[in-house]
Amino acid sequence: SGRTPAIDRAEASYLRVLGRIPEALELLFARARERHWDCLDDAVSIADSLAIAGDHSAALAAYETALAIEPRHELALWHRALSRWHGGHDAAAAADWADLIERYPGRSDITNDGALAAWGVGDLPLARARLEQAMSWPGSEDAQENLAVLLLESTPPDPQRALELLEGVLQVDPQRDRSLLYRYRARRLVAVGGR
Repeated sequence: SGRTPAIDRAEASYLRVLGRIPEALELLFARARERHWDCLDDAVSIADSLAIAGDHSAALAAYETALAIEPRHELALWHRALSRWHGGHDAAAAADWADLIERYPGRSDITNDGALAAWGVGDLPLARARLEQAMSWPGSEDAQENLAVLLLESTPPDPQRALELLEGVLQVDPQRDRSLLYRYRARRLVAVGGR
């Protein structure tokens, strides 16, 4: 027929722009089943755009199809967990995060996101444990900042430790707005004795 994966990817991109998402995904998944991995990556990117737009059910369906084709696709696994979390599928998201953290040890970004998911459903001990774990790996400024925020919002707060964490983040990135804001709050709490 003369069609190549590159042509199908271009057509899928055009269909995506036209808002014909199911057709674009069908075209890409057909090629992905033939082991054209760029097509699978494009399909996951479309699923991501669905999730960003708040259509978590359509995004989840696309992630599931992608994972049926390649069960180890890291972004599909990670973004499915995010979409389940944002879509209110707490039990499934919790299982996804546990699996991802085990599957990708040493990844502070994944462990940080898993901590935020636990925090979002009110499991503060698990969130704190995951943030502490994520901080032991390179590139953990997000986890360090998030742990500082958790410590400031805990009852009782721990502003001294939060301040130390935020100072560490700001040594790496002195203009980080969120850390600057929470450092100010931590300093105020330390000044009034942690109340």
